[in-house]
Amino acid sequence: MTEDFLISIAAGDLESVKITAVENPSLLTEKSSGVSPVRTAVYNGQVKVLEWLLGQLEELDVFDAAATGRLIDLESKASEDVNVWSDDGWTPLHLAAFFGHDEVVEHLIKRGANVDVRSKNDHGNTPLHAAIAGKKYGAAEILLQHGAPINLAEITGLFPIHLAVQENDLRGVQLLLSYDADPAALTGNGQSMAEFCSESQPSHEIAALLGT
Repeated sequence: MTEDFLISIAAGDLESVKITAVENPSLLTEKSSGVSPVRTAVYNGQVKVLEWLLGQLEELDVFDAAATGRLIDLESKASEDVNVWSDDGWTPLHLAAFFGHDEVVEHLIKRGANVDVRSKNDHGNTPLHAAIAGKKYGAAEILLQHGAPINLAEITGLFPIHLAVQENDLRGVQLLLSYDADPAALTGNGQSMAEFCSESQPSHEIAALLGT
């Protein structure tokens, strides 16, 4: 039942979601593979379903609050540890950074969230990687201002600047270079930036910035 409910959420089938939730309200907070209904809607960009789900819940846990930018729910949990991982491997700071909730990023850091923490999943990345991957420049800059490691590789061996190059993200590259990202950083498998650019084919402007 839980899996079917989450499939309907992911597909944006609001009517089915409403009918199923009315019949079985406990589904609103049940998880599948560690992911809640709220985060299923967020992950799949289902805005209307998300709005409806949020209207049915009195409060959110720290992960759902971070993913949706609901600062009020985080503030109500001021005594809770923010350096925790969701069942799918993300910290609240990763989620807030990827989805670009700048106020939540600030709030979590002020509460002691570790800016150099790695996710416990196949990405093995930092919140800065998450912000750059999501092209959330405000969140990325907040993290950098608070000492987020800029030349630290994720589990695949890529630094944040490699992610920006891979996505042909000029603004991301410019931001990272302004905070002293290493333009000659080697990937984890020893690939030079020139080789990485040759493979990723970023714009001529990005290549010129990196001297490749």
